[in-house]
Amino acid sequence: MTNQNIQYSNAPIDYAAYELQARQLRAEAVRTFYLAAREYFVKLAHRGQRSPEGLASKA
Repeated sequence: MTNQNIQYSNAPIDYAAYELQARQLRAEAVRTFYLAAREYFVKLAHRGQRSPEGLASKA
């Protein structure tokens, strides 16, 4: 099935817009990774506090 609505343009490519979009996507990825890592380590810390070894090390 072919798409007959494809339009080809000779307009100049706006590299600044691509750069901005790439920067925004990168920032979003870093933020998502940071939040996921923080959540993981917080859960890990809480699990350690509930474990017998964690309680023994605090005493």
